[in-house]
Formats: sequence, C-alpha cells, structure tokens
Amino acid sequence: MFSQTSSKCEISNLGENAIVEYIRNLPCTRIRRGDSATTSWVGSDCADLRTLAPQLSNLVMSKDLLIENVHFLTKWIPADWLAAKSLRVNLSDLAAGGATPVSCLLGLALPRNRPWSWLKVFLDRFSKECVLQNVALLGGDVTESETLVISLTVMGSSEASQAVSRAQAKTGDLLCVTGNLGDSAAGLDLIKSWVGEKSEKSRSLSPSANEIFKKFSGDQRRLVLRHYLPRNRRMAGVQLASMGVRSMMDLSDGLLGDATKMARASRCQFHFEISKIPISQALKTVCAETPQRALKYAVVGGEDYELLCAIEPSRFSRCASELLRHGCGLTVIGRVGAGRESDVDMGASVIWESELEARELDLADWRSYEGFRFQT
Repeated sequence: MFSQTSSKCEISNLGENAIVEYIRNLPCTRIRRGDSATTSWVGSDCADLRTLAPQLSNLVMSKDLLIENVHFLTKWIPADWLAAKSLRVNLSDLAAGGATPVSCLLGLALPRNRPWSWLKVFLDRFSKECVLQNVALLGGDVTESETLVISLTVMGSSEASQAVSRAQAKTGDLLCVTGNLGDSAAGLDLIKSWVGEKSEKSRSLSPSANEIFKKFSGDQRRLVLRHYLPRNRRMAGVQLASMGVRSMMDLSDGLLGDATKMARASRCQFHFEISKIPISQALKTVCAETPQRALKYAVVGGEDYELLCAIEPSRFSRCASELLRHGCGLTVIGRVGAGRESDVDMGASVIWESELEARELDLADWRSYEGFRFQT
C-alpha cells in the first residue's frame, strides 16, 4: 500500500490504522535481546516488558514532549533530523541517570494536512535511530492535532541499585562537564539567520539535509549539526555512574539554568570558574571577532545535551581517563560549596576571574536565569 502512496498524499487520507500498521512493521519494533522474543507490541493495548528482556532490573523511565512552534519549527529542520533529535534528547535524560536505554513509547499528534512523505521520512529515521541505540519501540498513540506534537517515554535499566540523581552533590565535590558547551546555541543562531534570508514562498515544508549542507560548510556546519543532531552521551553516563559519580544531569536549558536546578535540589552552592568552561575550536573560530559571544553561548546557551556532574575529587582522574578512552572529554569547571539557607534559595554563585570579565559578559541581563548572583 505505502509503496504506491503518492508523496503528495496527506495524512488525513490514510487514517490512523494505516499509520499504525506502517509503524508496526518498522525494524525498531522487533529488537532482540539475548533469548528474548521479537514480538511487536505496536497495535496492542499494552506491552509486556518481560518478553522484551526478562532479566531487566532497576527499571528507570523518563518522559518528554516536543511541540511544534514551541520546541522546534518544522520549516527549520529536516523530518529525519527531527526524528533523530527527538529520540536523542530523551535518551540524554537516561544518560544523566546512568541508565542504559531499553525501550520507548512514541505518541504523535499530527496535523491532518501533513504530507505522508514527510511522516514516512520521520518514521523511517526514528526506526533507524532506535536500532542504532538498541531501543525497542513498544507502541504509543497516533491522533490528529492542529500542530505537531511528539511525545516520547523512554525506559532504561540501571546497573546501580539506584539511578544517579541531580540532588546528591556534596560540599567539596568537583563540578565537571562532558564535551564542549555552546555549539548548539551558536548553531541555532546561524540557522535563524539563514531562514531569515529566505523567502517563505520559496520554502518547502522542511529543508533537506542537502540544502543545509549547501548553505553551511566547515566550522559553521559543525555548529549547525550540533544543534540538529546532539551527541549521544549514553556511554559516558553509564561509565560515570559505575565509577561512583555523586550527582548528574543533562544540559538541555543551558549551564546556568540547569546548574540552578541541580544546586537547589542538592541544597548546595555551585561555584564556577567561567574561563574553565570548555569551548570547541569551531565555536572559537566562528566567534573569532567577538570571543565574548562564544563564552556567552557556552554559559547560557541551551540544547548541548552534555552531562554536568558532581564528582568526589579522589575519583576524578579515573573518571576522566575512562571517558577519554572512549573519545569523550571531562573538564572541571568549578566546585560545590556549602549552602546556607539564604544562599541556597539563590541557586548558585559564579566566581569571576575579574570585574572586567563580568562586565563584558554581562550575564545579569539574561532574565531567564534569575537565581544566580554574580561575584566579582
């Protein structure tokens, strides 16, 4: 049926049953683990996790919503990249808990006039991404909506007796991040600038990857791809958890915004040395004429999906060496201080190297990050 369906056919012409049937036959619905069965549960009223992996223990779960015109704009992102990003940002939450992903539930609220060709590309890439991550799609729901909504529930298994939380940082711990920060926010600004140059009349529903590659090259392309396709830190999260990292969370809302949440949850103060925050060479090159802008991207930019963690000093060297062995850097950017009741309500403190740096970066103007006080 689907091989004969016109690319111009709208979703409303297919109906829910046909879409569910297509999903049921995707490779990601039949992932085998050990001797477990490969039964597809898509289309059933529920799924039995025991048939997926009878040995599962310490099950952990996370839930995310991505709403069109709130979290993304269809006209800015190819359908296949949106599918990949949808799964990756959800699996990032499992990585922050030190869990290995196992399965997921996918809910889609679809505009009735969306072309079937767009949805097919989305579903095929989602399946491919699940297979690469060894994540079985167990089911979900499909319905009609005025705007596109992607709802994902991901499930994983933790080897530890309890998943790592964001609420266990202790005074004296080192504050560390994986990878580099700021690339995604810089990439988003490049995308915004590009879309602003183009006439709406000349645009299709979504840009193609080739169209984006033609526009961006070199370091700009690297930043744009970091926004569209965040890195998978699953292995880093599992390794850090196994080596006794104290507390951990992924950076989706930017370092300052997310550190505030972690500091408050741990009832501590976080002290950062801004100059130690890792910035990629690509970001430094793109922002060569305005280096403070690169730093600002790194401090308040979002959607890097790197991991922020609190580690006992005695464990850091081993953690850093193990992650580096697998191609992931781990950088110390601060420490955890004791939090007095009045200070904890402020969330965290930032230690500046100089009054000039604080004034040039001017972070106090970012009203989204109230709860930080800036020391000079």
